[in-house]
Amino acid sequence: MTSRFVPSSKSNRRETIKPVVEHMEQRLLFAAAPRVTSIVPDNRGEVMITFDSALDPTTVKSTNVQIHTAGADDVFGTADDVKIDGIVRLKTGNRRIWWRPRVAVPFAADTTYSVKVSGKNVKAADGVTKIDGEFNGPGVASGNGTGGGDLLFLAKRDKSASPTARFSTVEGNIDVSLDTVNTPATYANFLHYADNGLWDYSFMHRSVSNFVVQGGGFNVNINTNNMGTIPTVSPVVNEFHTSNTRGTIAMAKLGGDPNSATDQWFFNEGDNSGGGASLDTQNGGFTVFGNVKNASGLAVMDQIAALPTQDLSTSPAHDPSGIAPVLSETPMLNTVASPAQLDPITDLMVVRRIAILDKYVAFPMPT
Repeated sequence: MTSRFVPSSKSNRRETIKPVVEHMEQRLLFAAAPRVTSIVPDNRGEVMITFDSALDPTTVKSTNVQIHTAGADDVFGTADDVKIDGIVRLKTGNRRIWWRPRVAVPFAADTTYSVKVSGKNVKAADGVTKIDGEFNGPGVASGNGTGGGDLLFLAKRDKSASPTARFSTVEGNIDVSLDTVNTPATYANFLHYADNGLWDYSFMHRSVSNFVVQGGGFNVNINTNNMGTIPTVSPVVNEFHTSNTRGTIAMAKLGGDPNSATDQWFFNEGDNSGGGASLDTQNGGFTVFGNVKNASGLAVMDQIAALPTQDLSTSPAHDPSGIAPVLSETPMLNTVASPAQLDPITDLMVVRRIAILDKYVAFPMPT
């Protein structure tokens, strides 16, 4: 309210007058509650959860995103559930929660585990709006239309005939559909290395244009930055069944010994099923045990194959194990560095992780 003097014939008096324009009631505008659009868990506890809008980074932390295994009673949601220690990060424009365990194998691979994202505490980018998290089933957006609901689900072993292995590389992900029916021994061999984290921080050591890109045999110690050899188990019997066409993955082996494959594999960059060096007939045929699932994976495979190679066979740095002789056609992210200047973790084509993707289902709510 304002006041002013009004002229009068008798006297000057103060009159109170309402202003022409009144103040509007203050209103706050809230963002839409973020909903989950994609969930990707693997069988060693790494989880990617993607939302349809950005989250507030200060609310995405280990107290608000948790993973548990069932305790001795083998029942989830009870007092003896075991919390797994992990690291939480936000990626992809603050829309993707990335949870990863602090150790390579936090529990036996294929163990069922629960995932919870707090609907009360994880919030949208405005720092106020709560997520709309209620789990509605695989491939269905989360929520019930009201913010504040927890995202809660179980990650379980994929028991199908063609589970998916994710190769997480520095160039992107390659999802591979594995063949458990025609190559059961090779599949079991693959699980040994993947489930025990032996291929984590391995690197592609050979690339031949329009032919293959090969890895699985050597890794980089992220603590010392030294290259080393991955420990192997007994060779697997040859199980040739499927042709070595573009986009398939097969086991590498020693010349003249069909049953010598251990830890090394290669992606067929071209159609290698026929021709002069047919991989379908050479050395008993090379066992194809999977194929790249989609176009995005093929694109990553091609990006890796397009990297320039370098001959590192003579005295590269960080090679206490003496693996240099096999590094004559090594794909490189940094071709400027000489072998003596090699920084393996940044210069080589590193495969950060290989793990089997889990299925995910609703959390069994207590009755």
